[in-house]
Amino acid sequence: MKTRRLLAFAIVAWLCCAGISAQVAYPKDMFAEEMAFQVKYKGAQPTITNFISSYFDSDEEWPEIWGTCRDAWKAHIAGKRLEKGCNILLDSKNGFMQFTQNLKEAYGDDFTAEDKYYIEMCYWNCADKKHKVFAVSMRGKENGKWTNGQYDGVTFYVYNNKSRKMYQVPSEDLGITIDYKNVGDIYPVHAFILPREGKDIIQETFLGDKKTERHFMWDGMRFK
Repeated sequence: MKTRRLLAFAIVAWLCCAGISAQVAYPKDMFAEEMAFQVKYKGAQPTITNFISSYFDSDEEWPEIWGTCRDAWKAHIAGKRLEKGCNILLDSKNGFMQFTQNLKEAYGDDFTAEDKYYIEMCYWNCADKKHKVFAVSMRGKENGKWTNGQYDGVTFYVYNNKSRKMYQVPSEDLGITIDYKNVGDIYPVHAFILPREGKDIIQETFLGDKKTERHFMWDGMRFK
């Protein structure tokens, strides 16, 4: 009986701590105006479509795969045909978008069917009801294996409901730490998979042939 009571107390204490953690406010110095852009929308609150369109409108120059994704997005929302090899999956209900480019279909036989780019975007509502977190993930595959591409990785933005501005923030400020440490001549390859359903981010890491997987769990304000 005593053991059960102690276990119940431990569970309650953990839940209380998790609740407190989820309510910790973002510090003001986390946001820099030079890293901000306006989100344009009509209605009560922005949708994933508004976030993505504002993201691409925040800059005029999008190099290489990013320019391809931007052009595909603009064609998609205009109801036009996408370039060969490009596909967009938009799940407005779950606040998720995935852009895929099949390089073999796009550019021919110099590539294999396993050579692909993935760009994902999604957002989370924050527990303080004052912010939202918007994430952008880019990863690429060659011959079925993730690569360390120039643009690969994950980027985070915090949206302020009142100002309607989105601020780029360091991943560490949201609880996402990334280990780039090499072992000899071998460097880790990280692939971040954003959730279409659920709220957690999956990080796949390859160090040579060794694969590890980590789940970053959303607590309402940050990831753990």
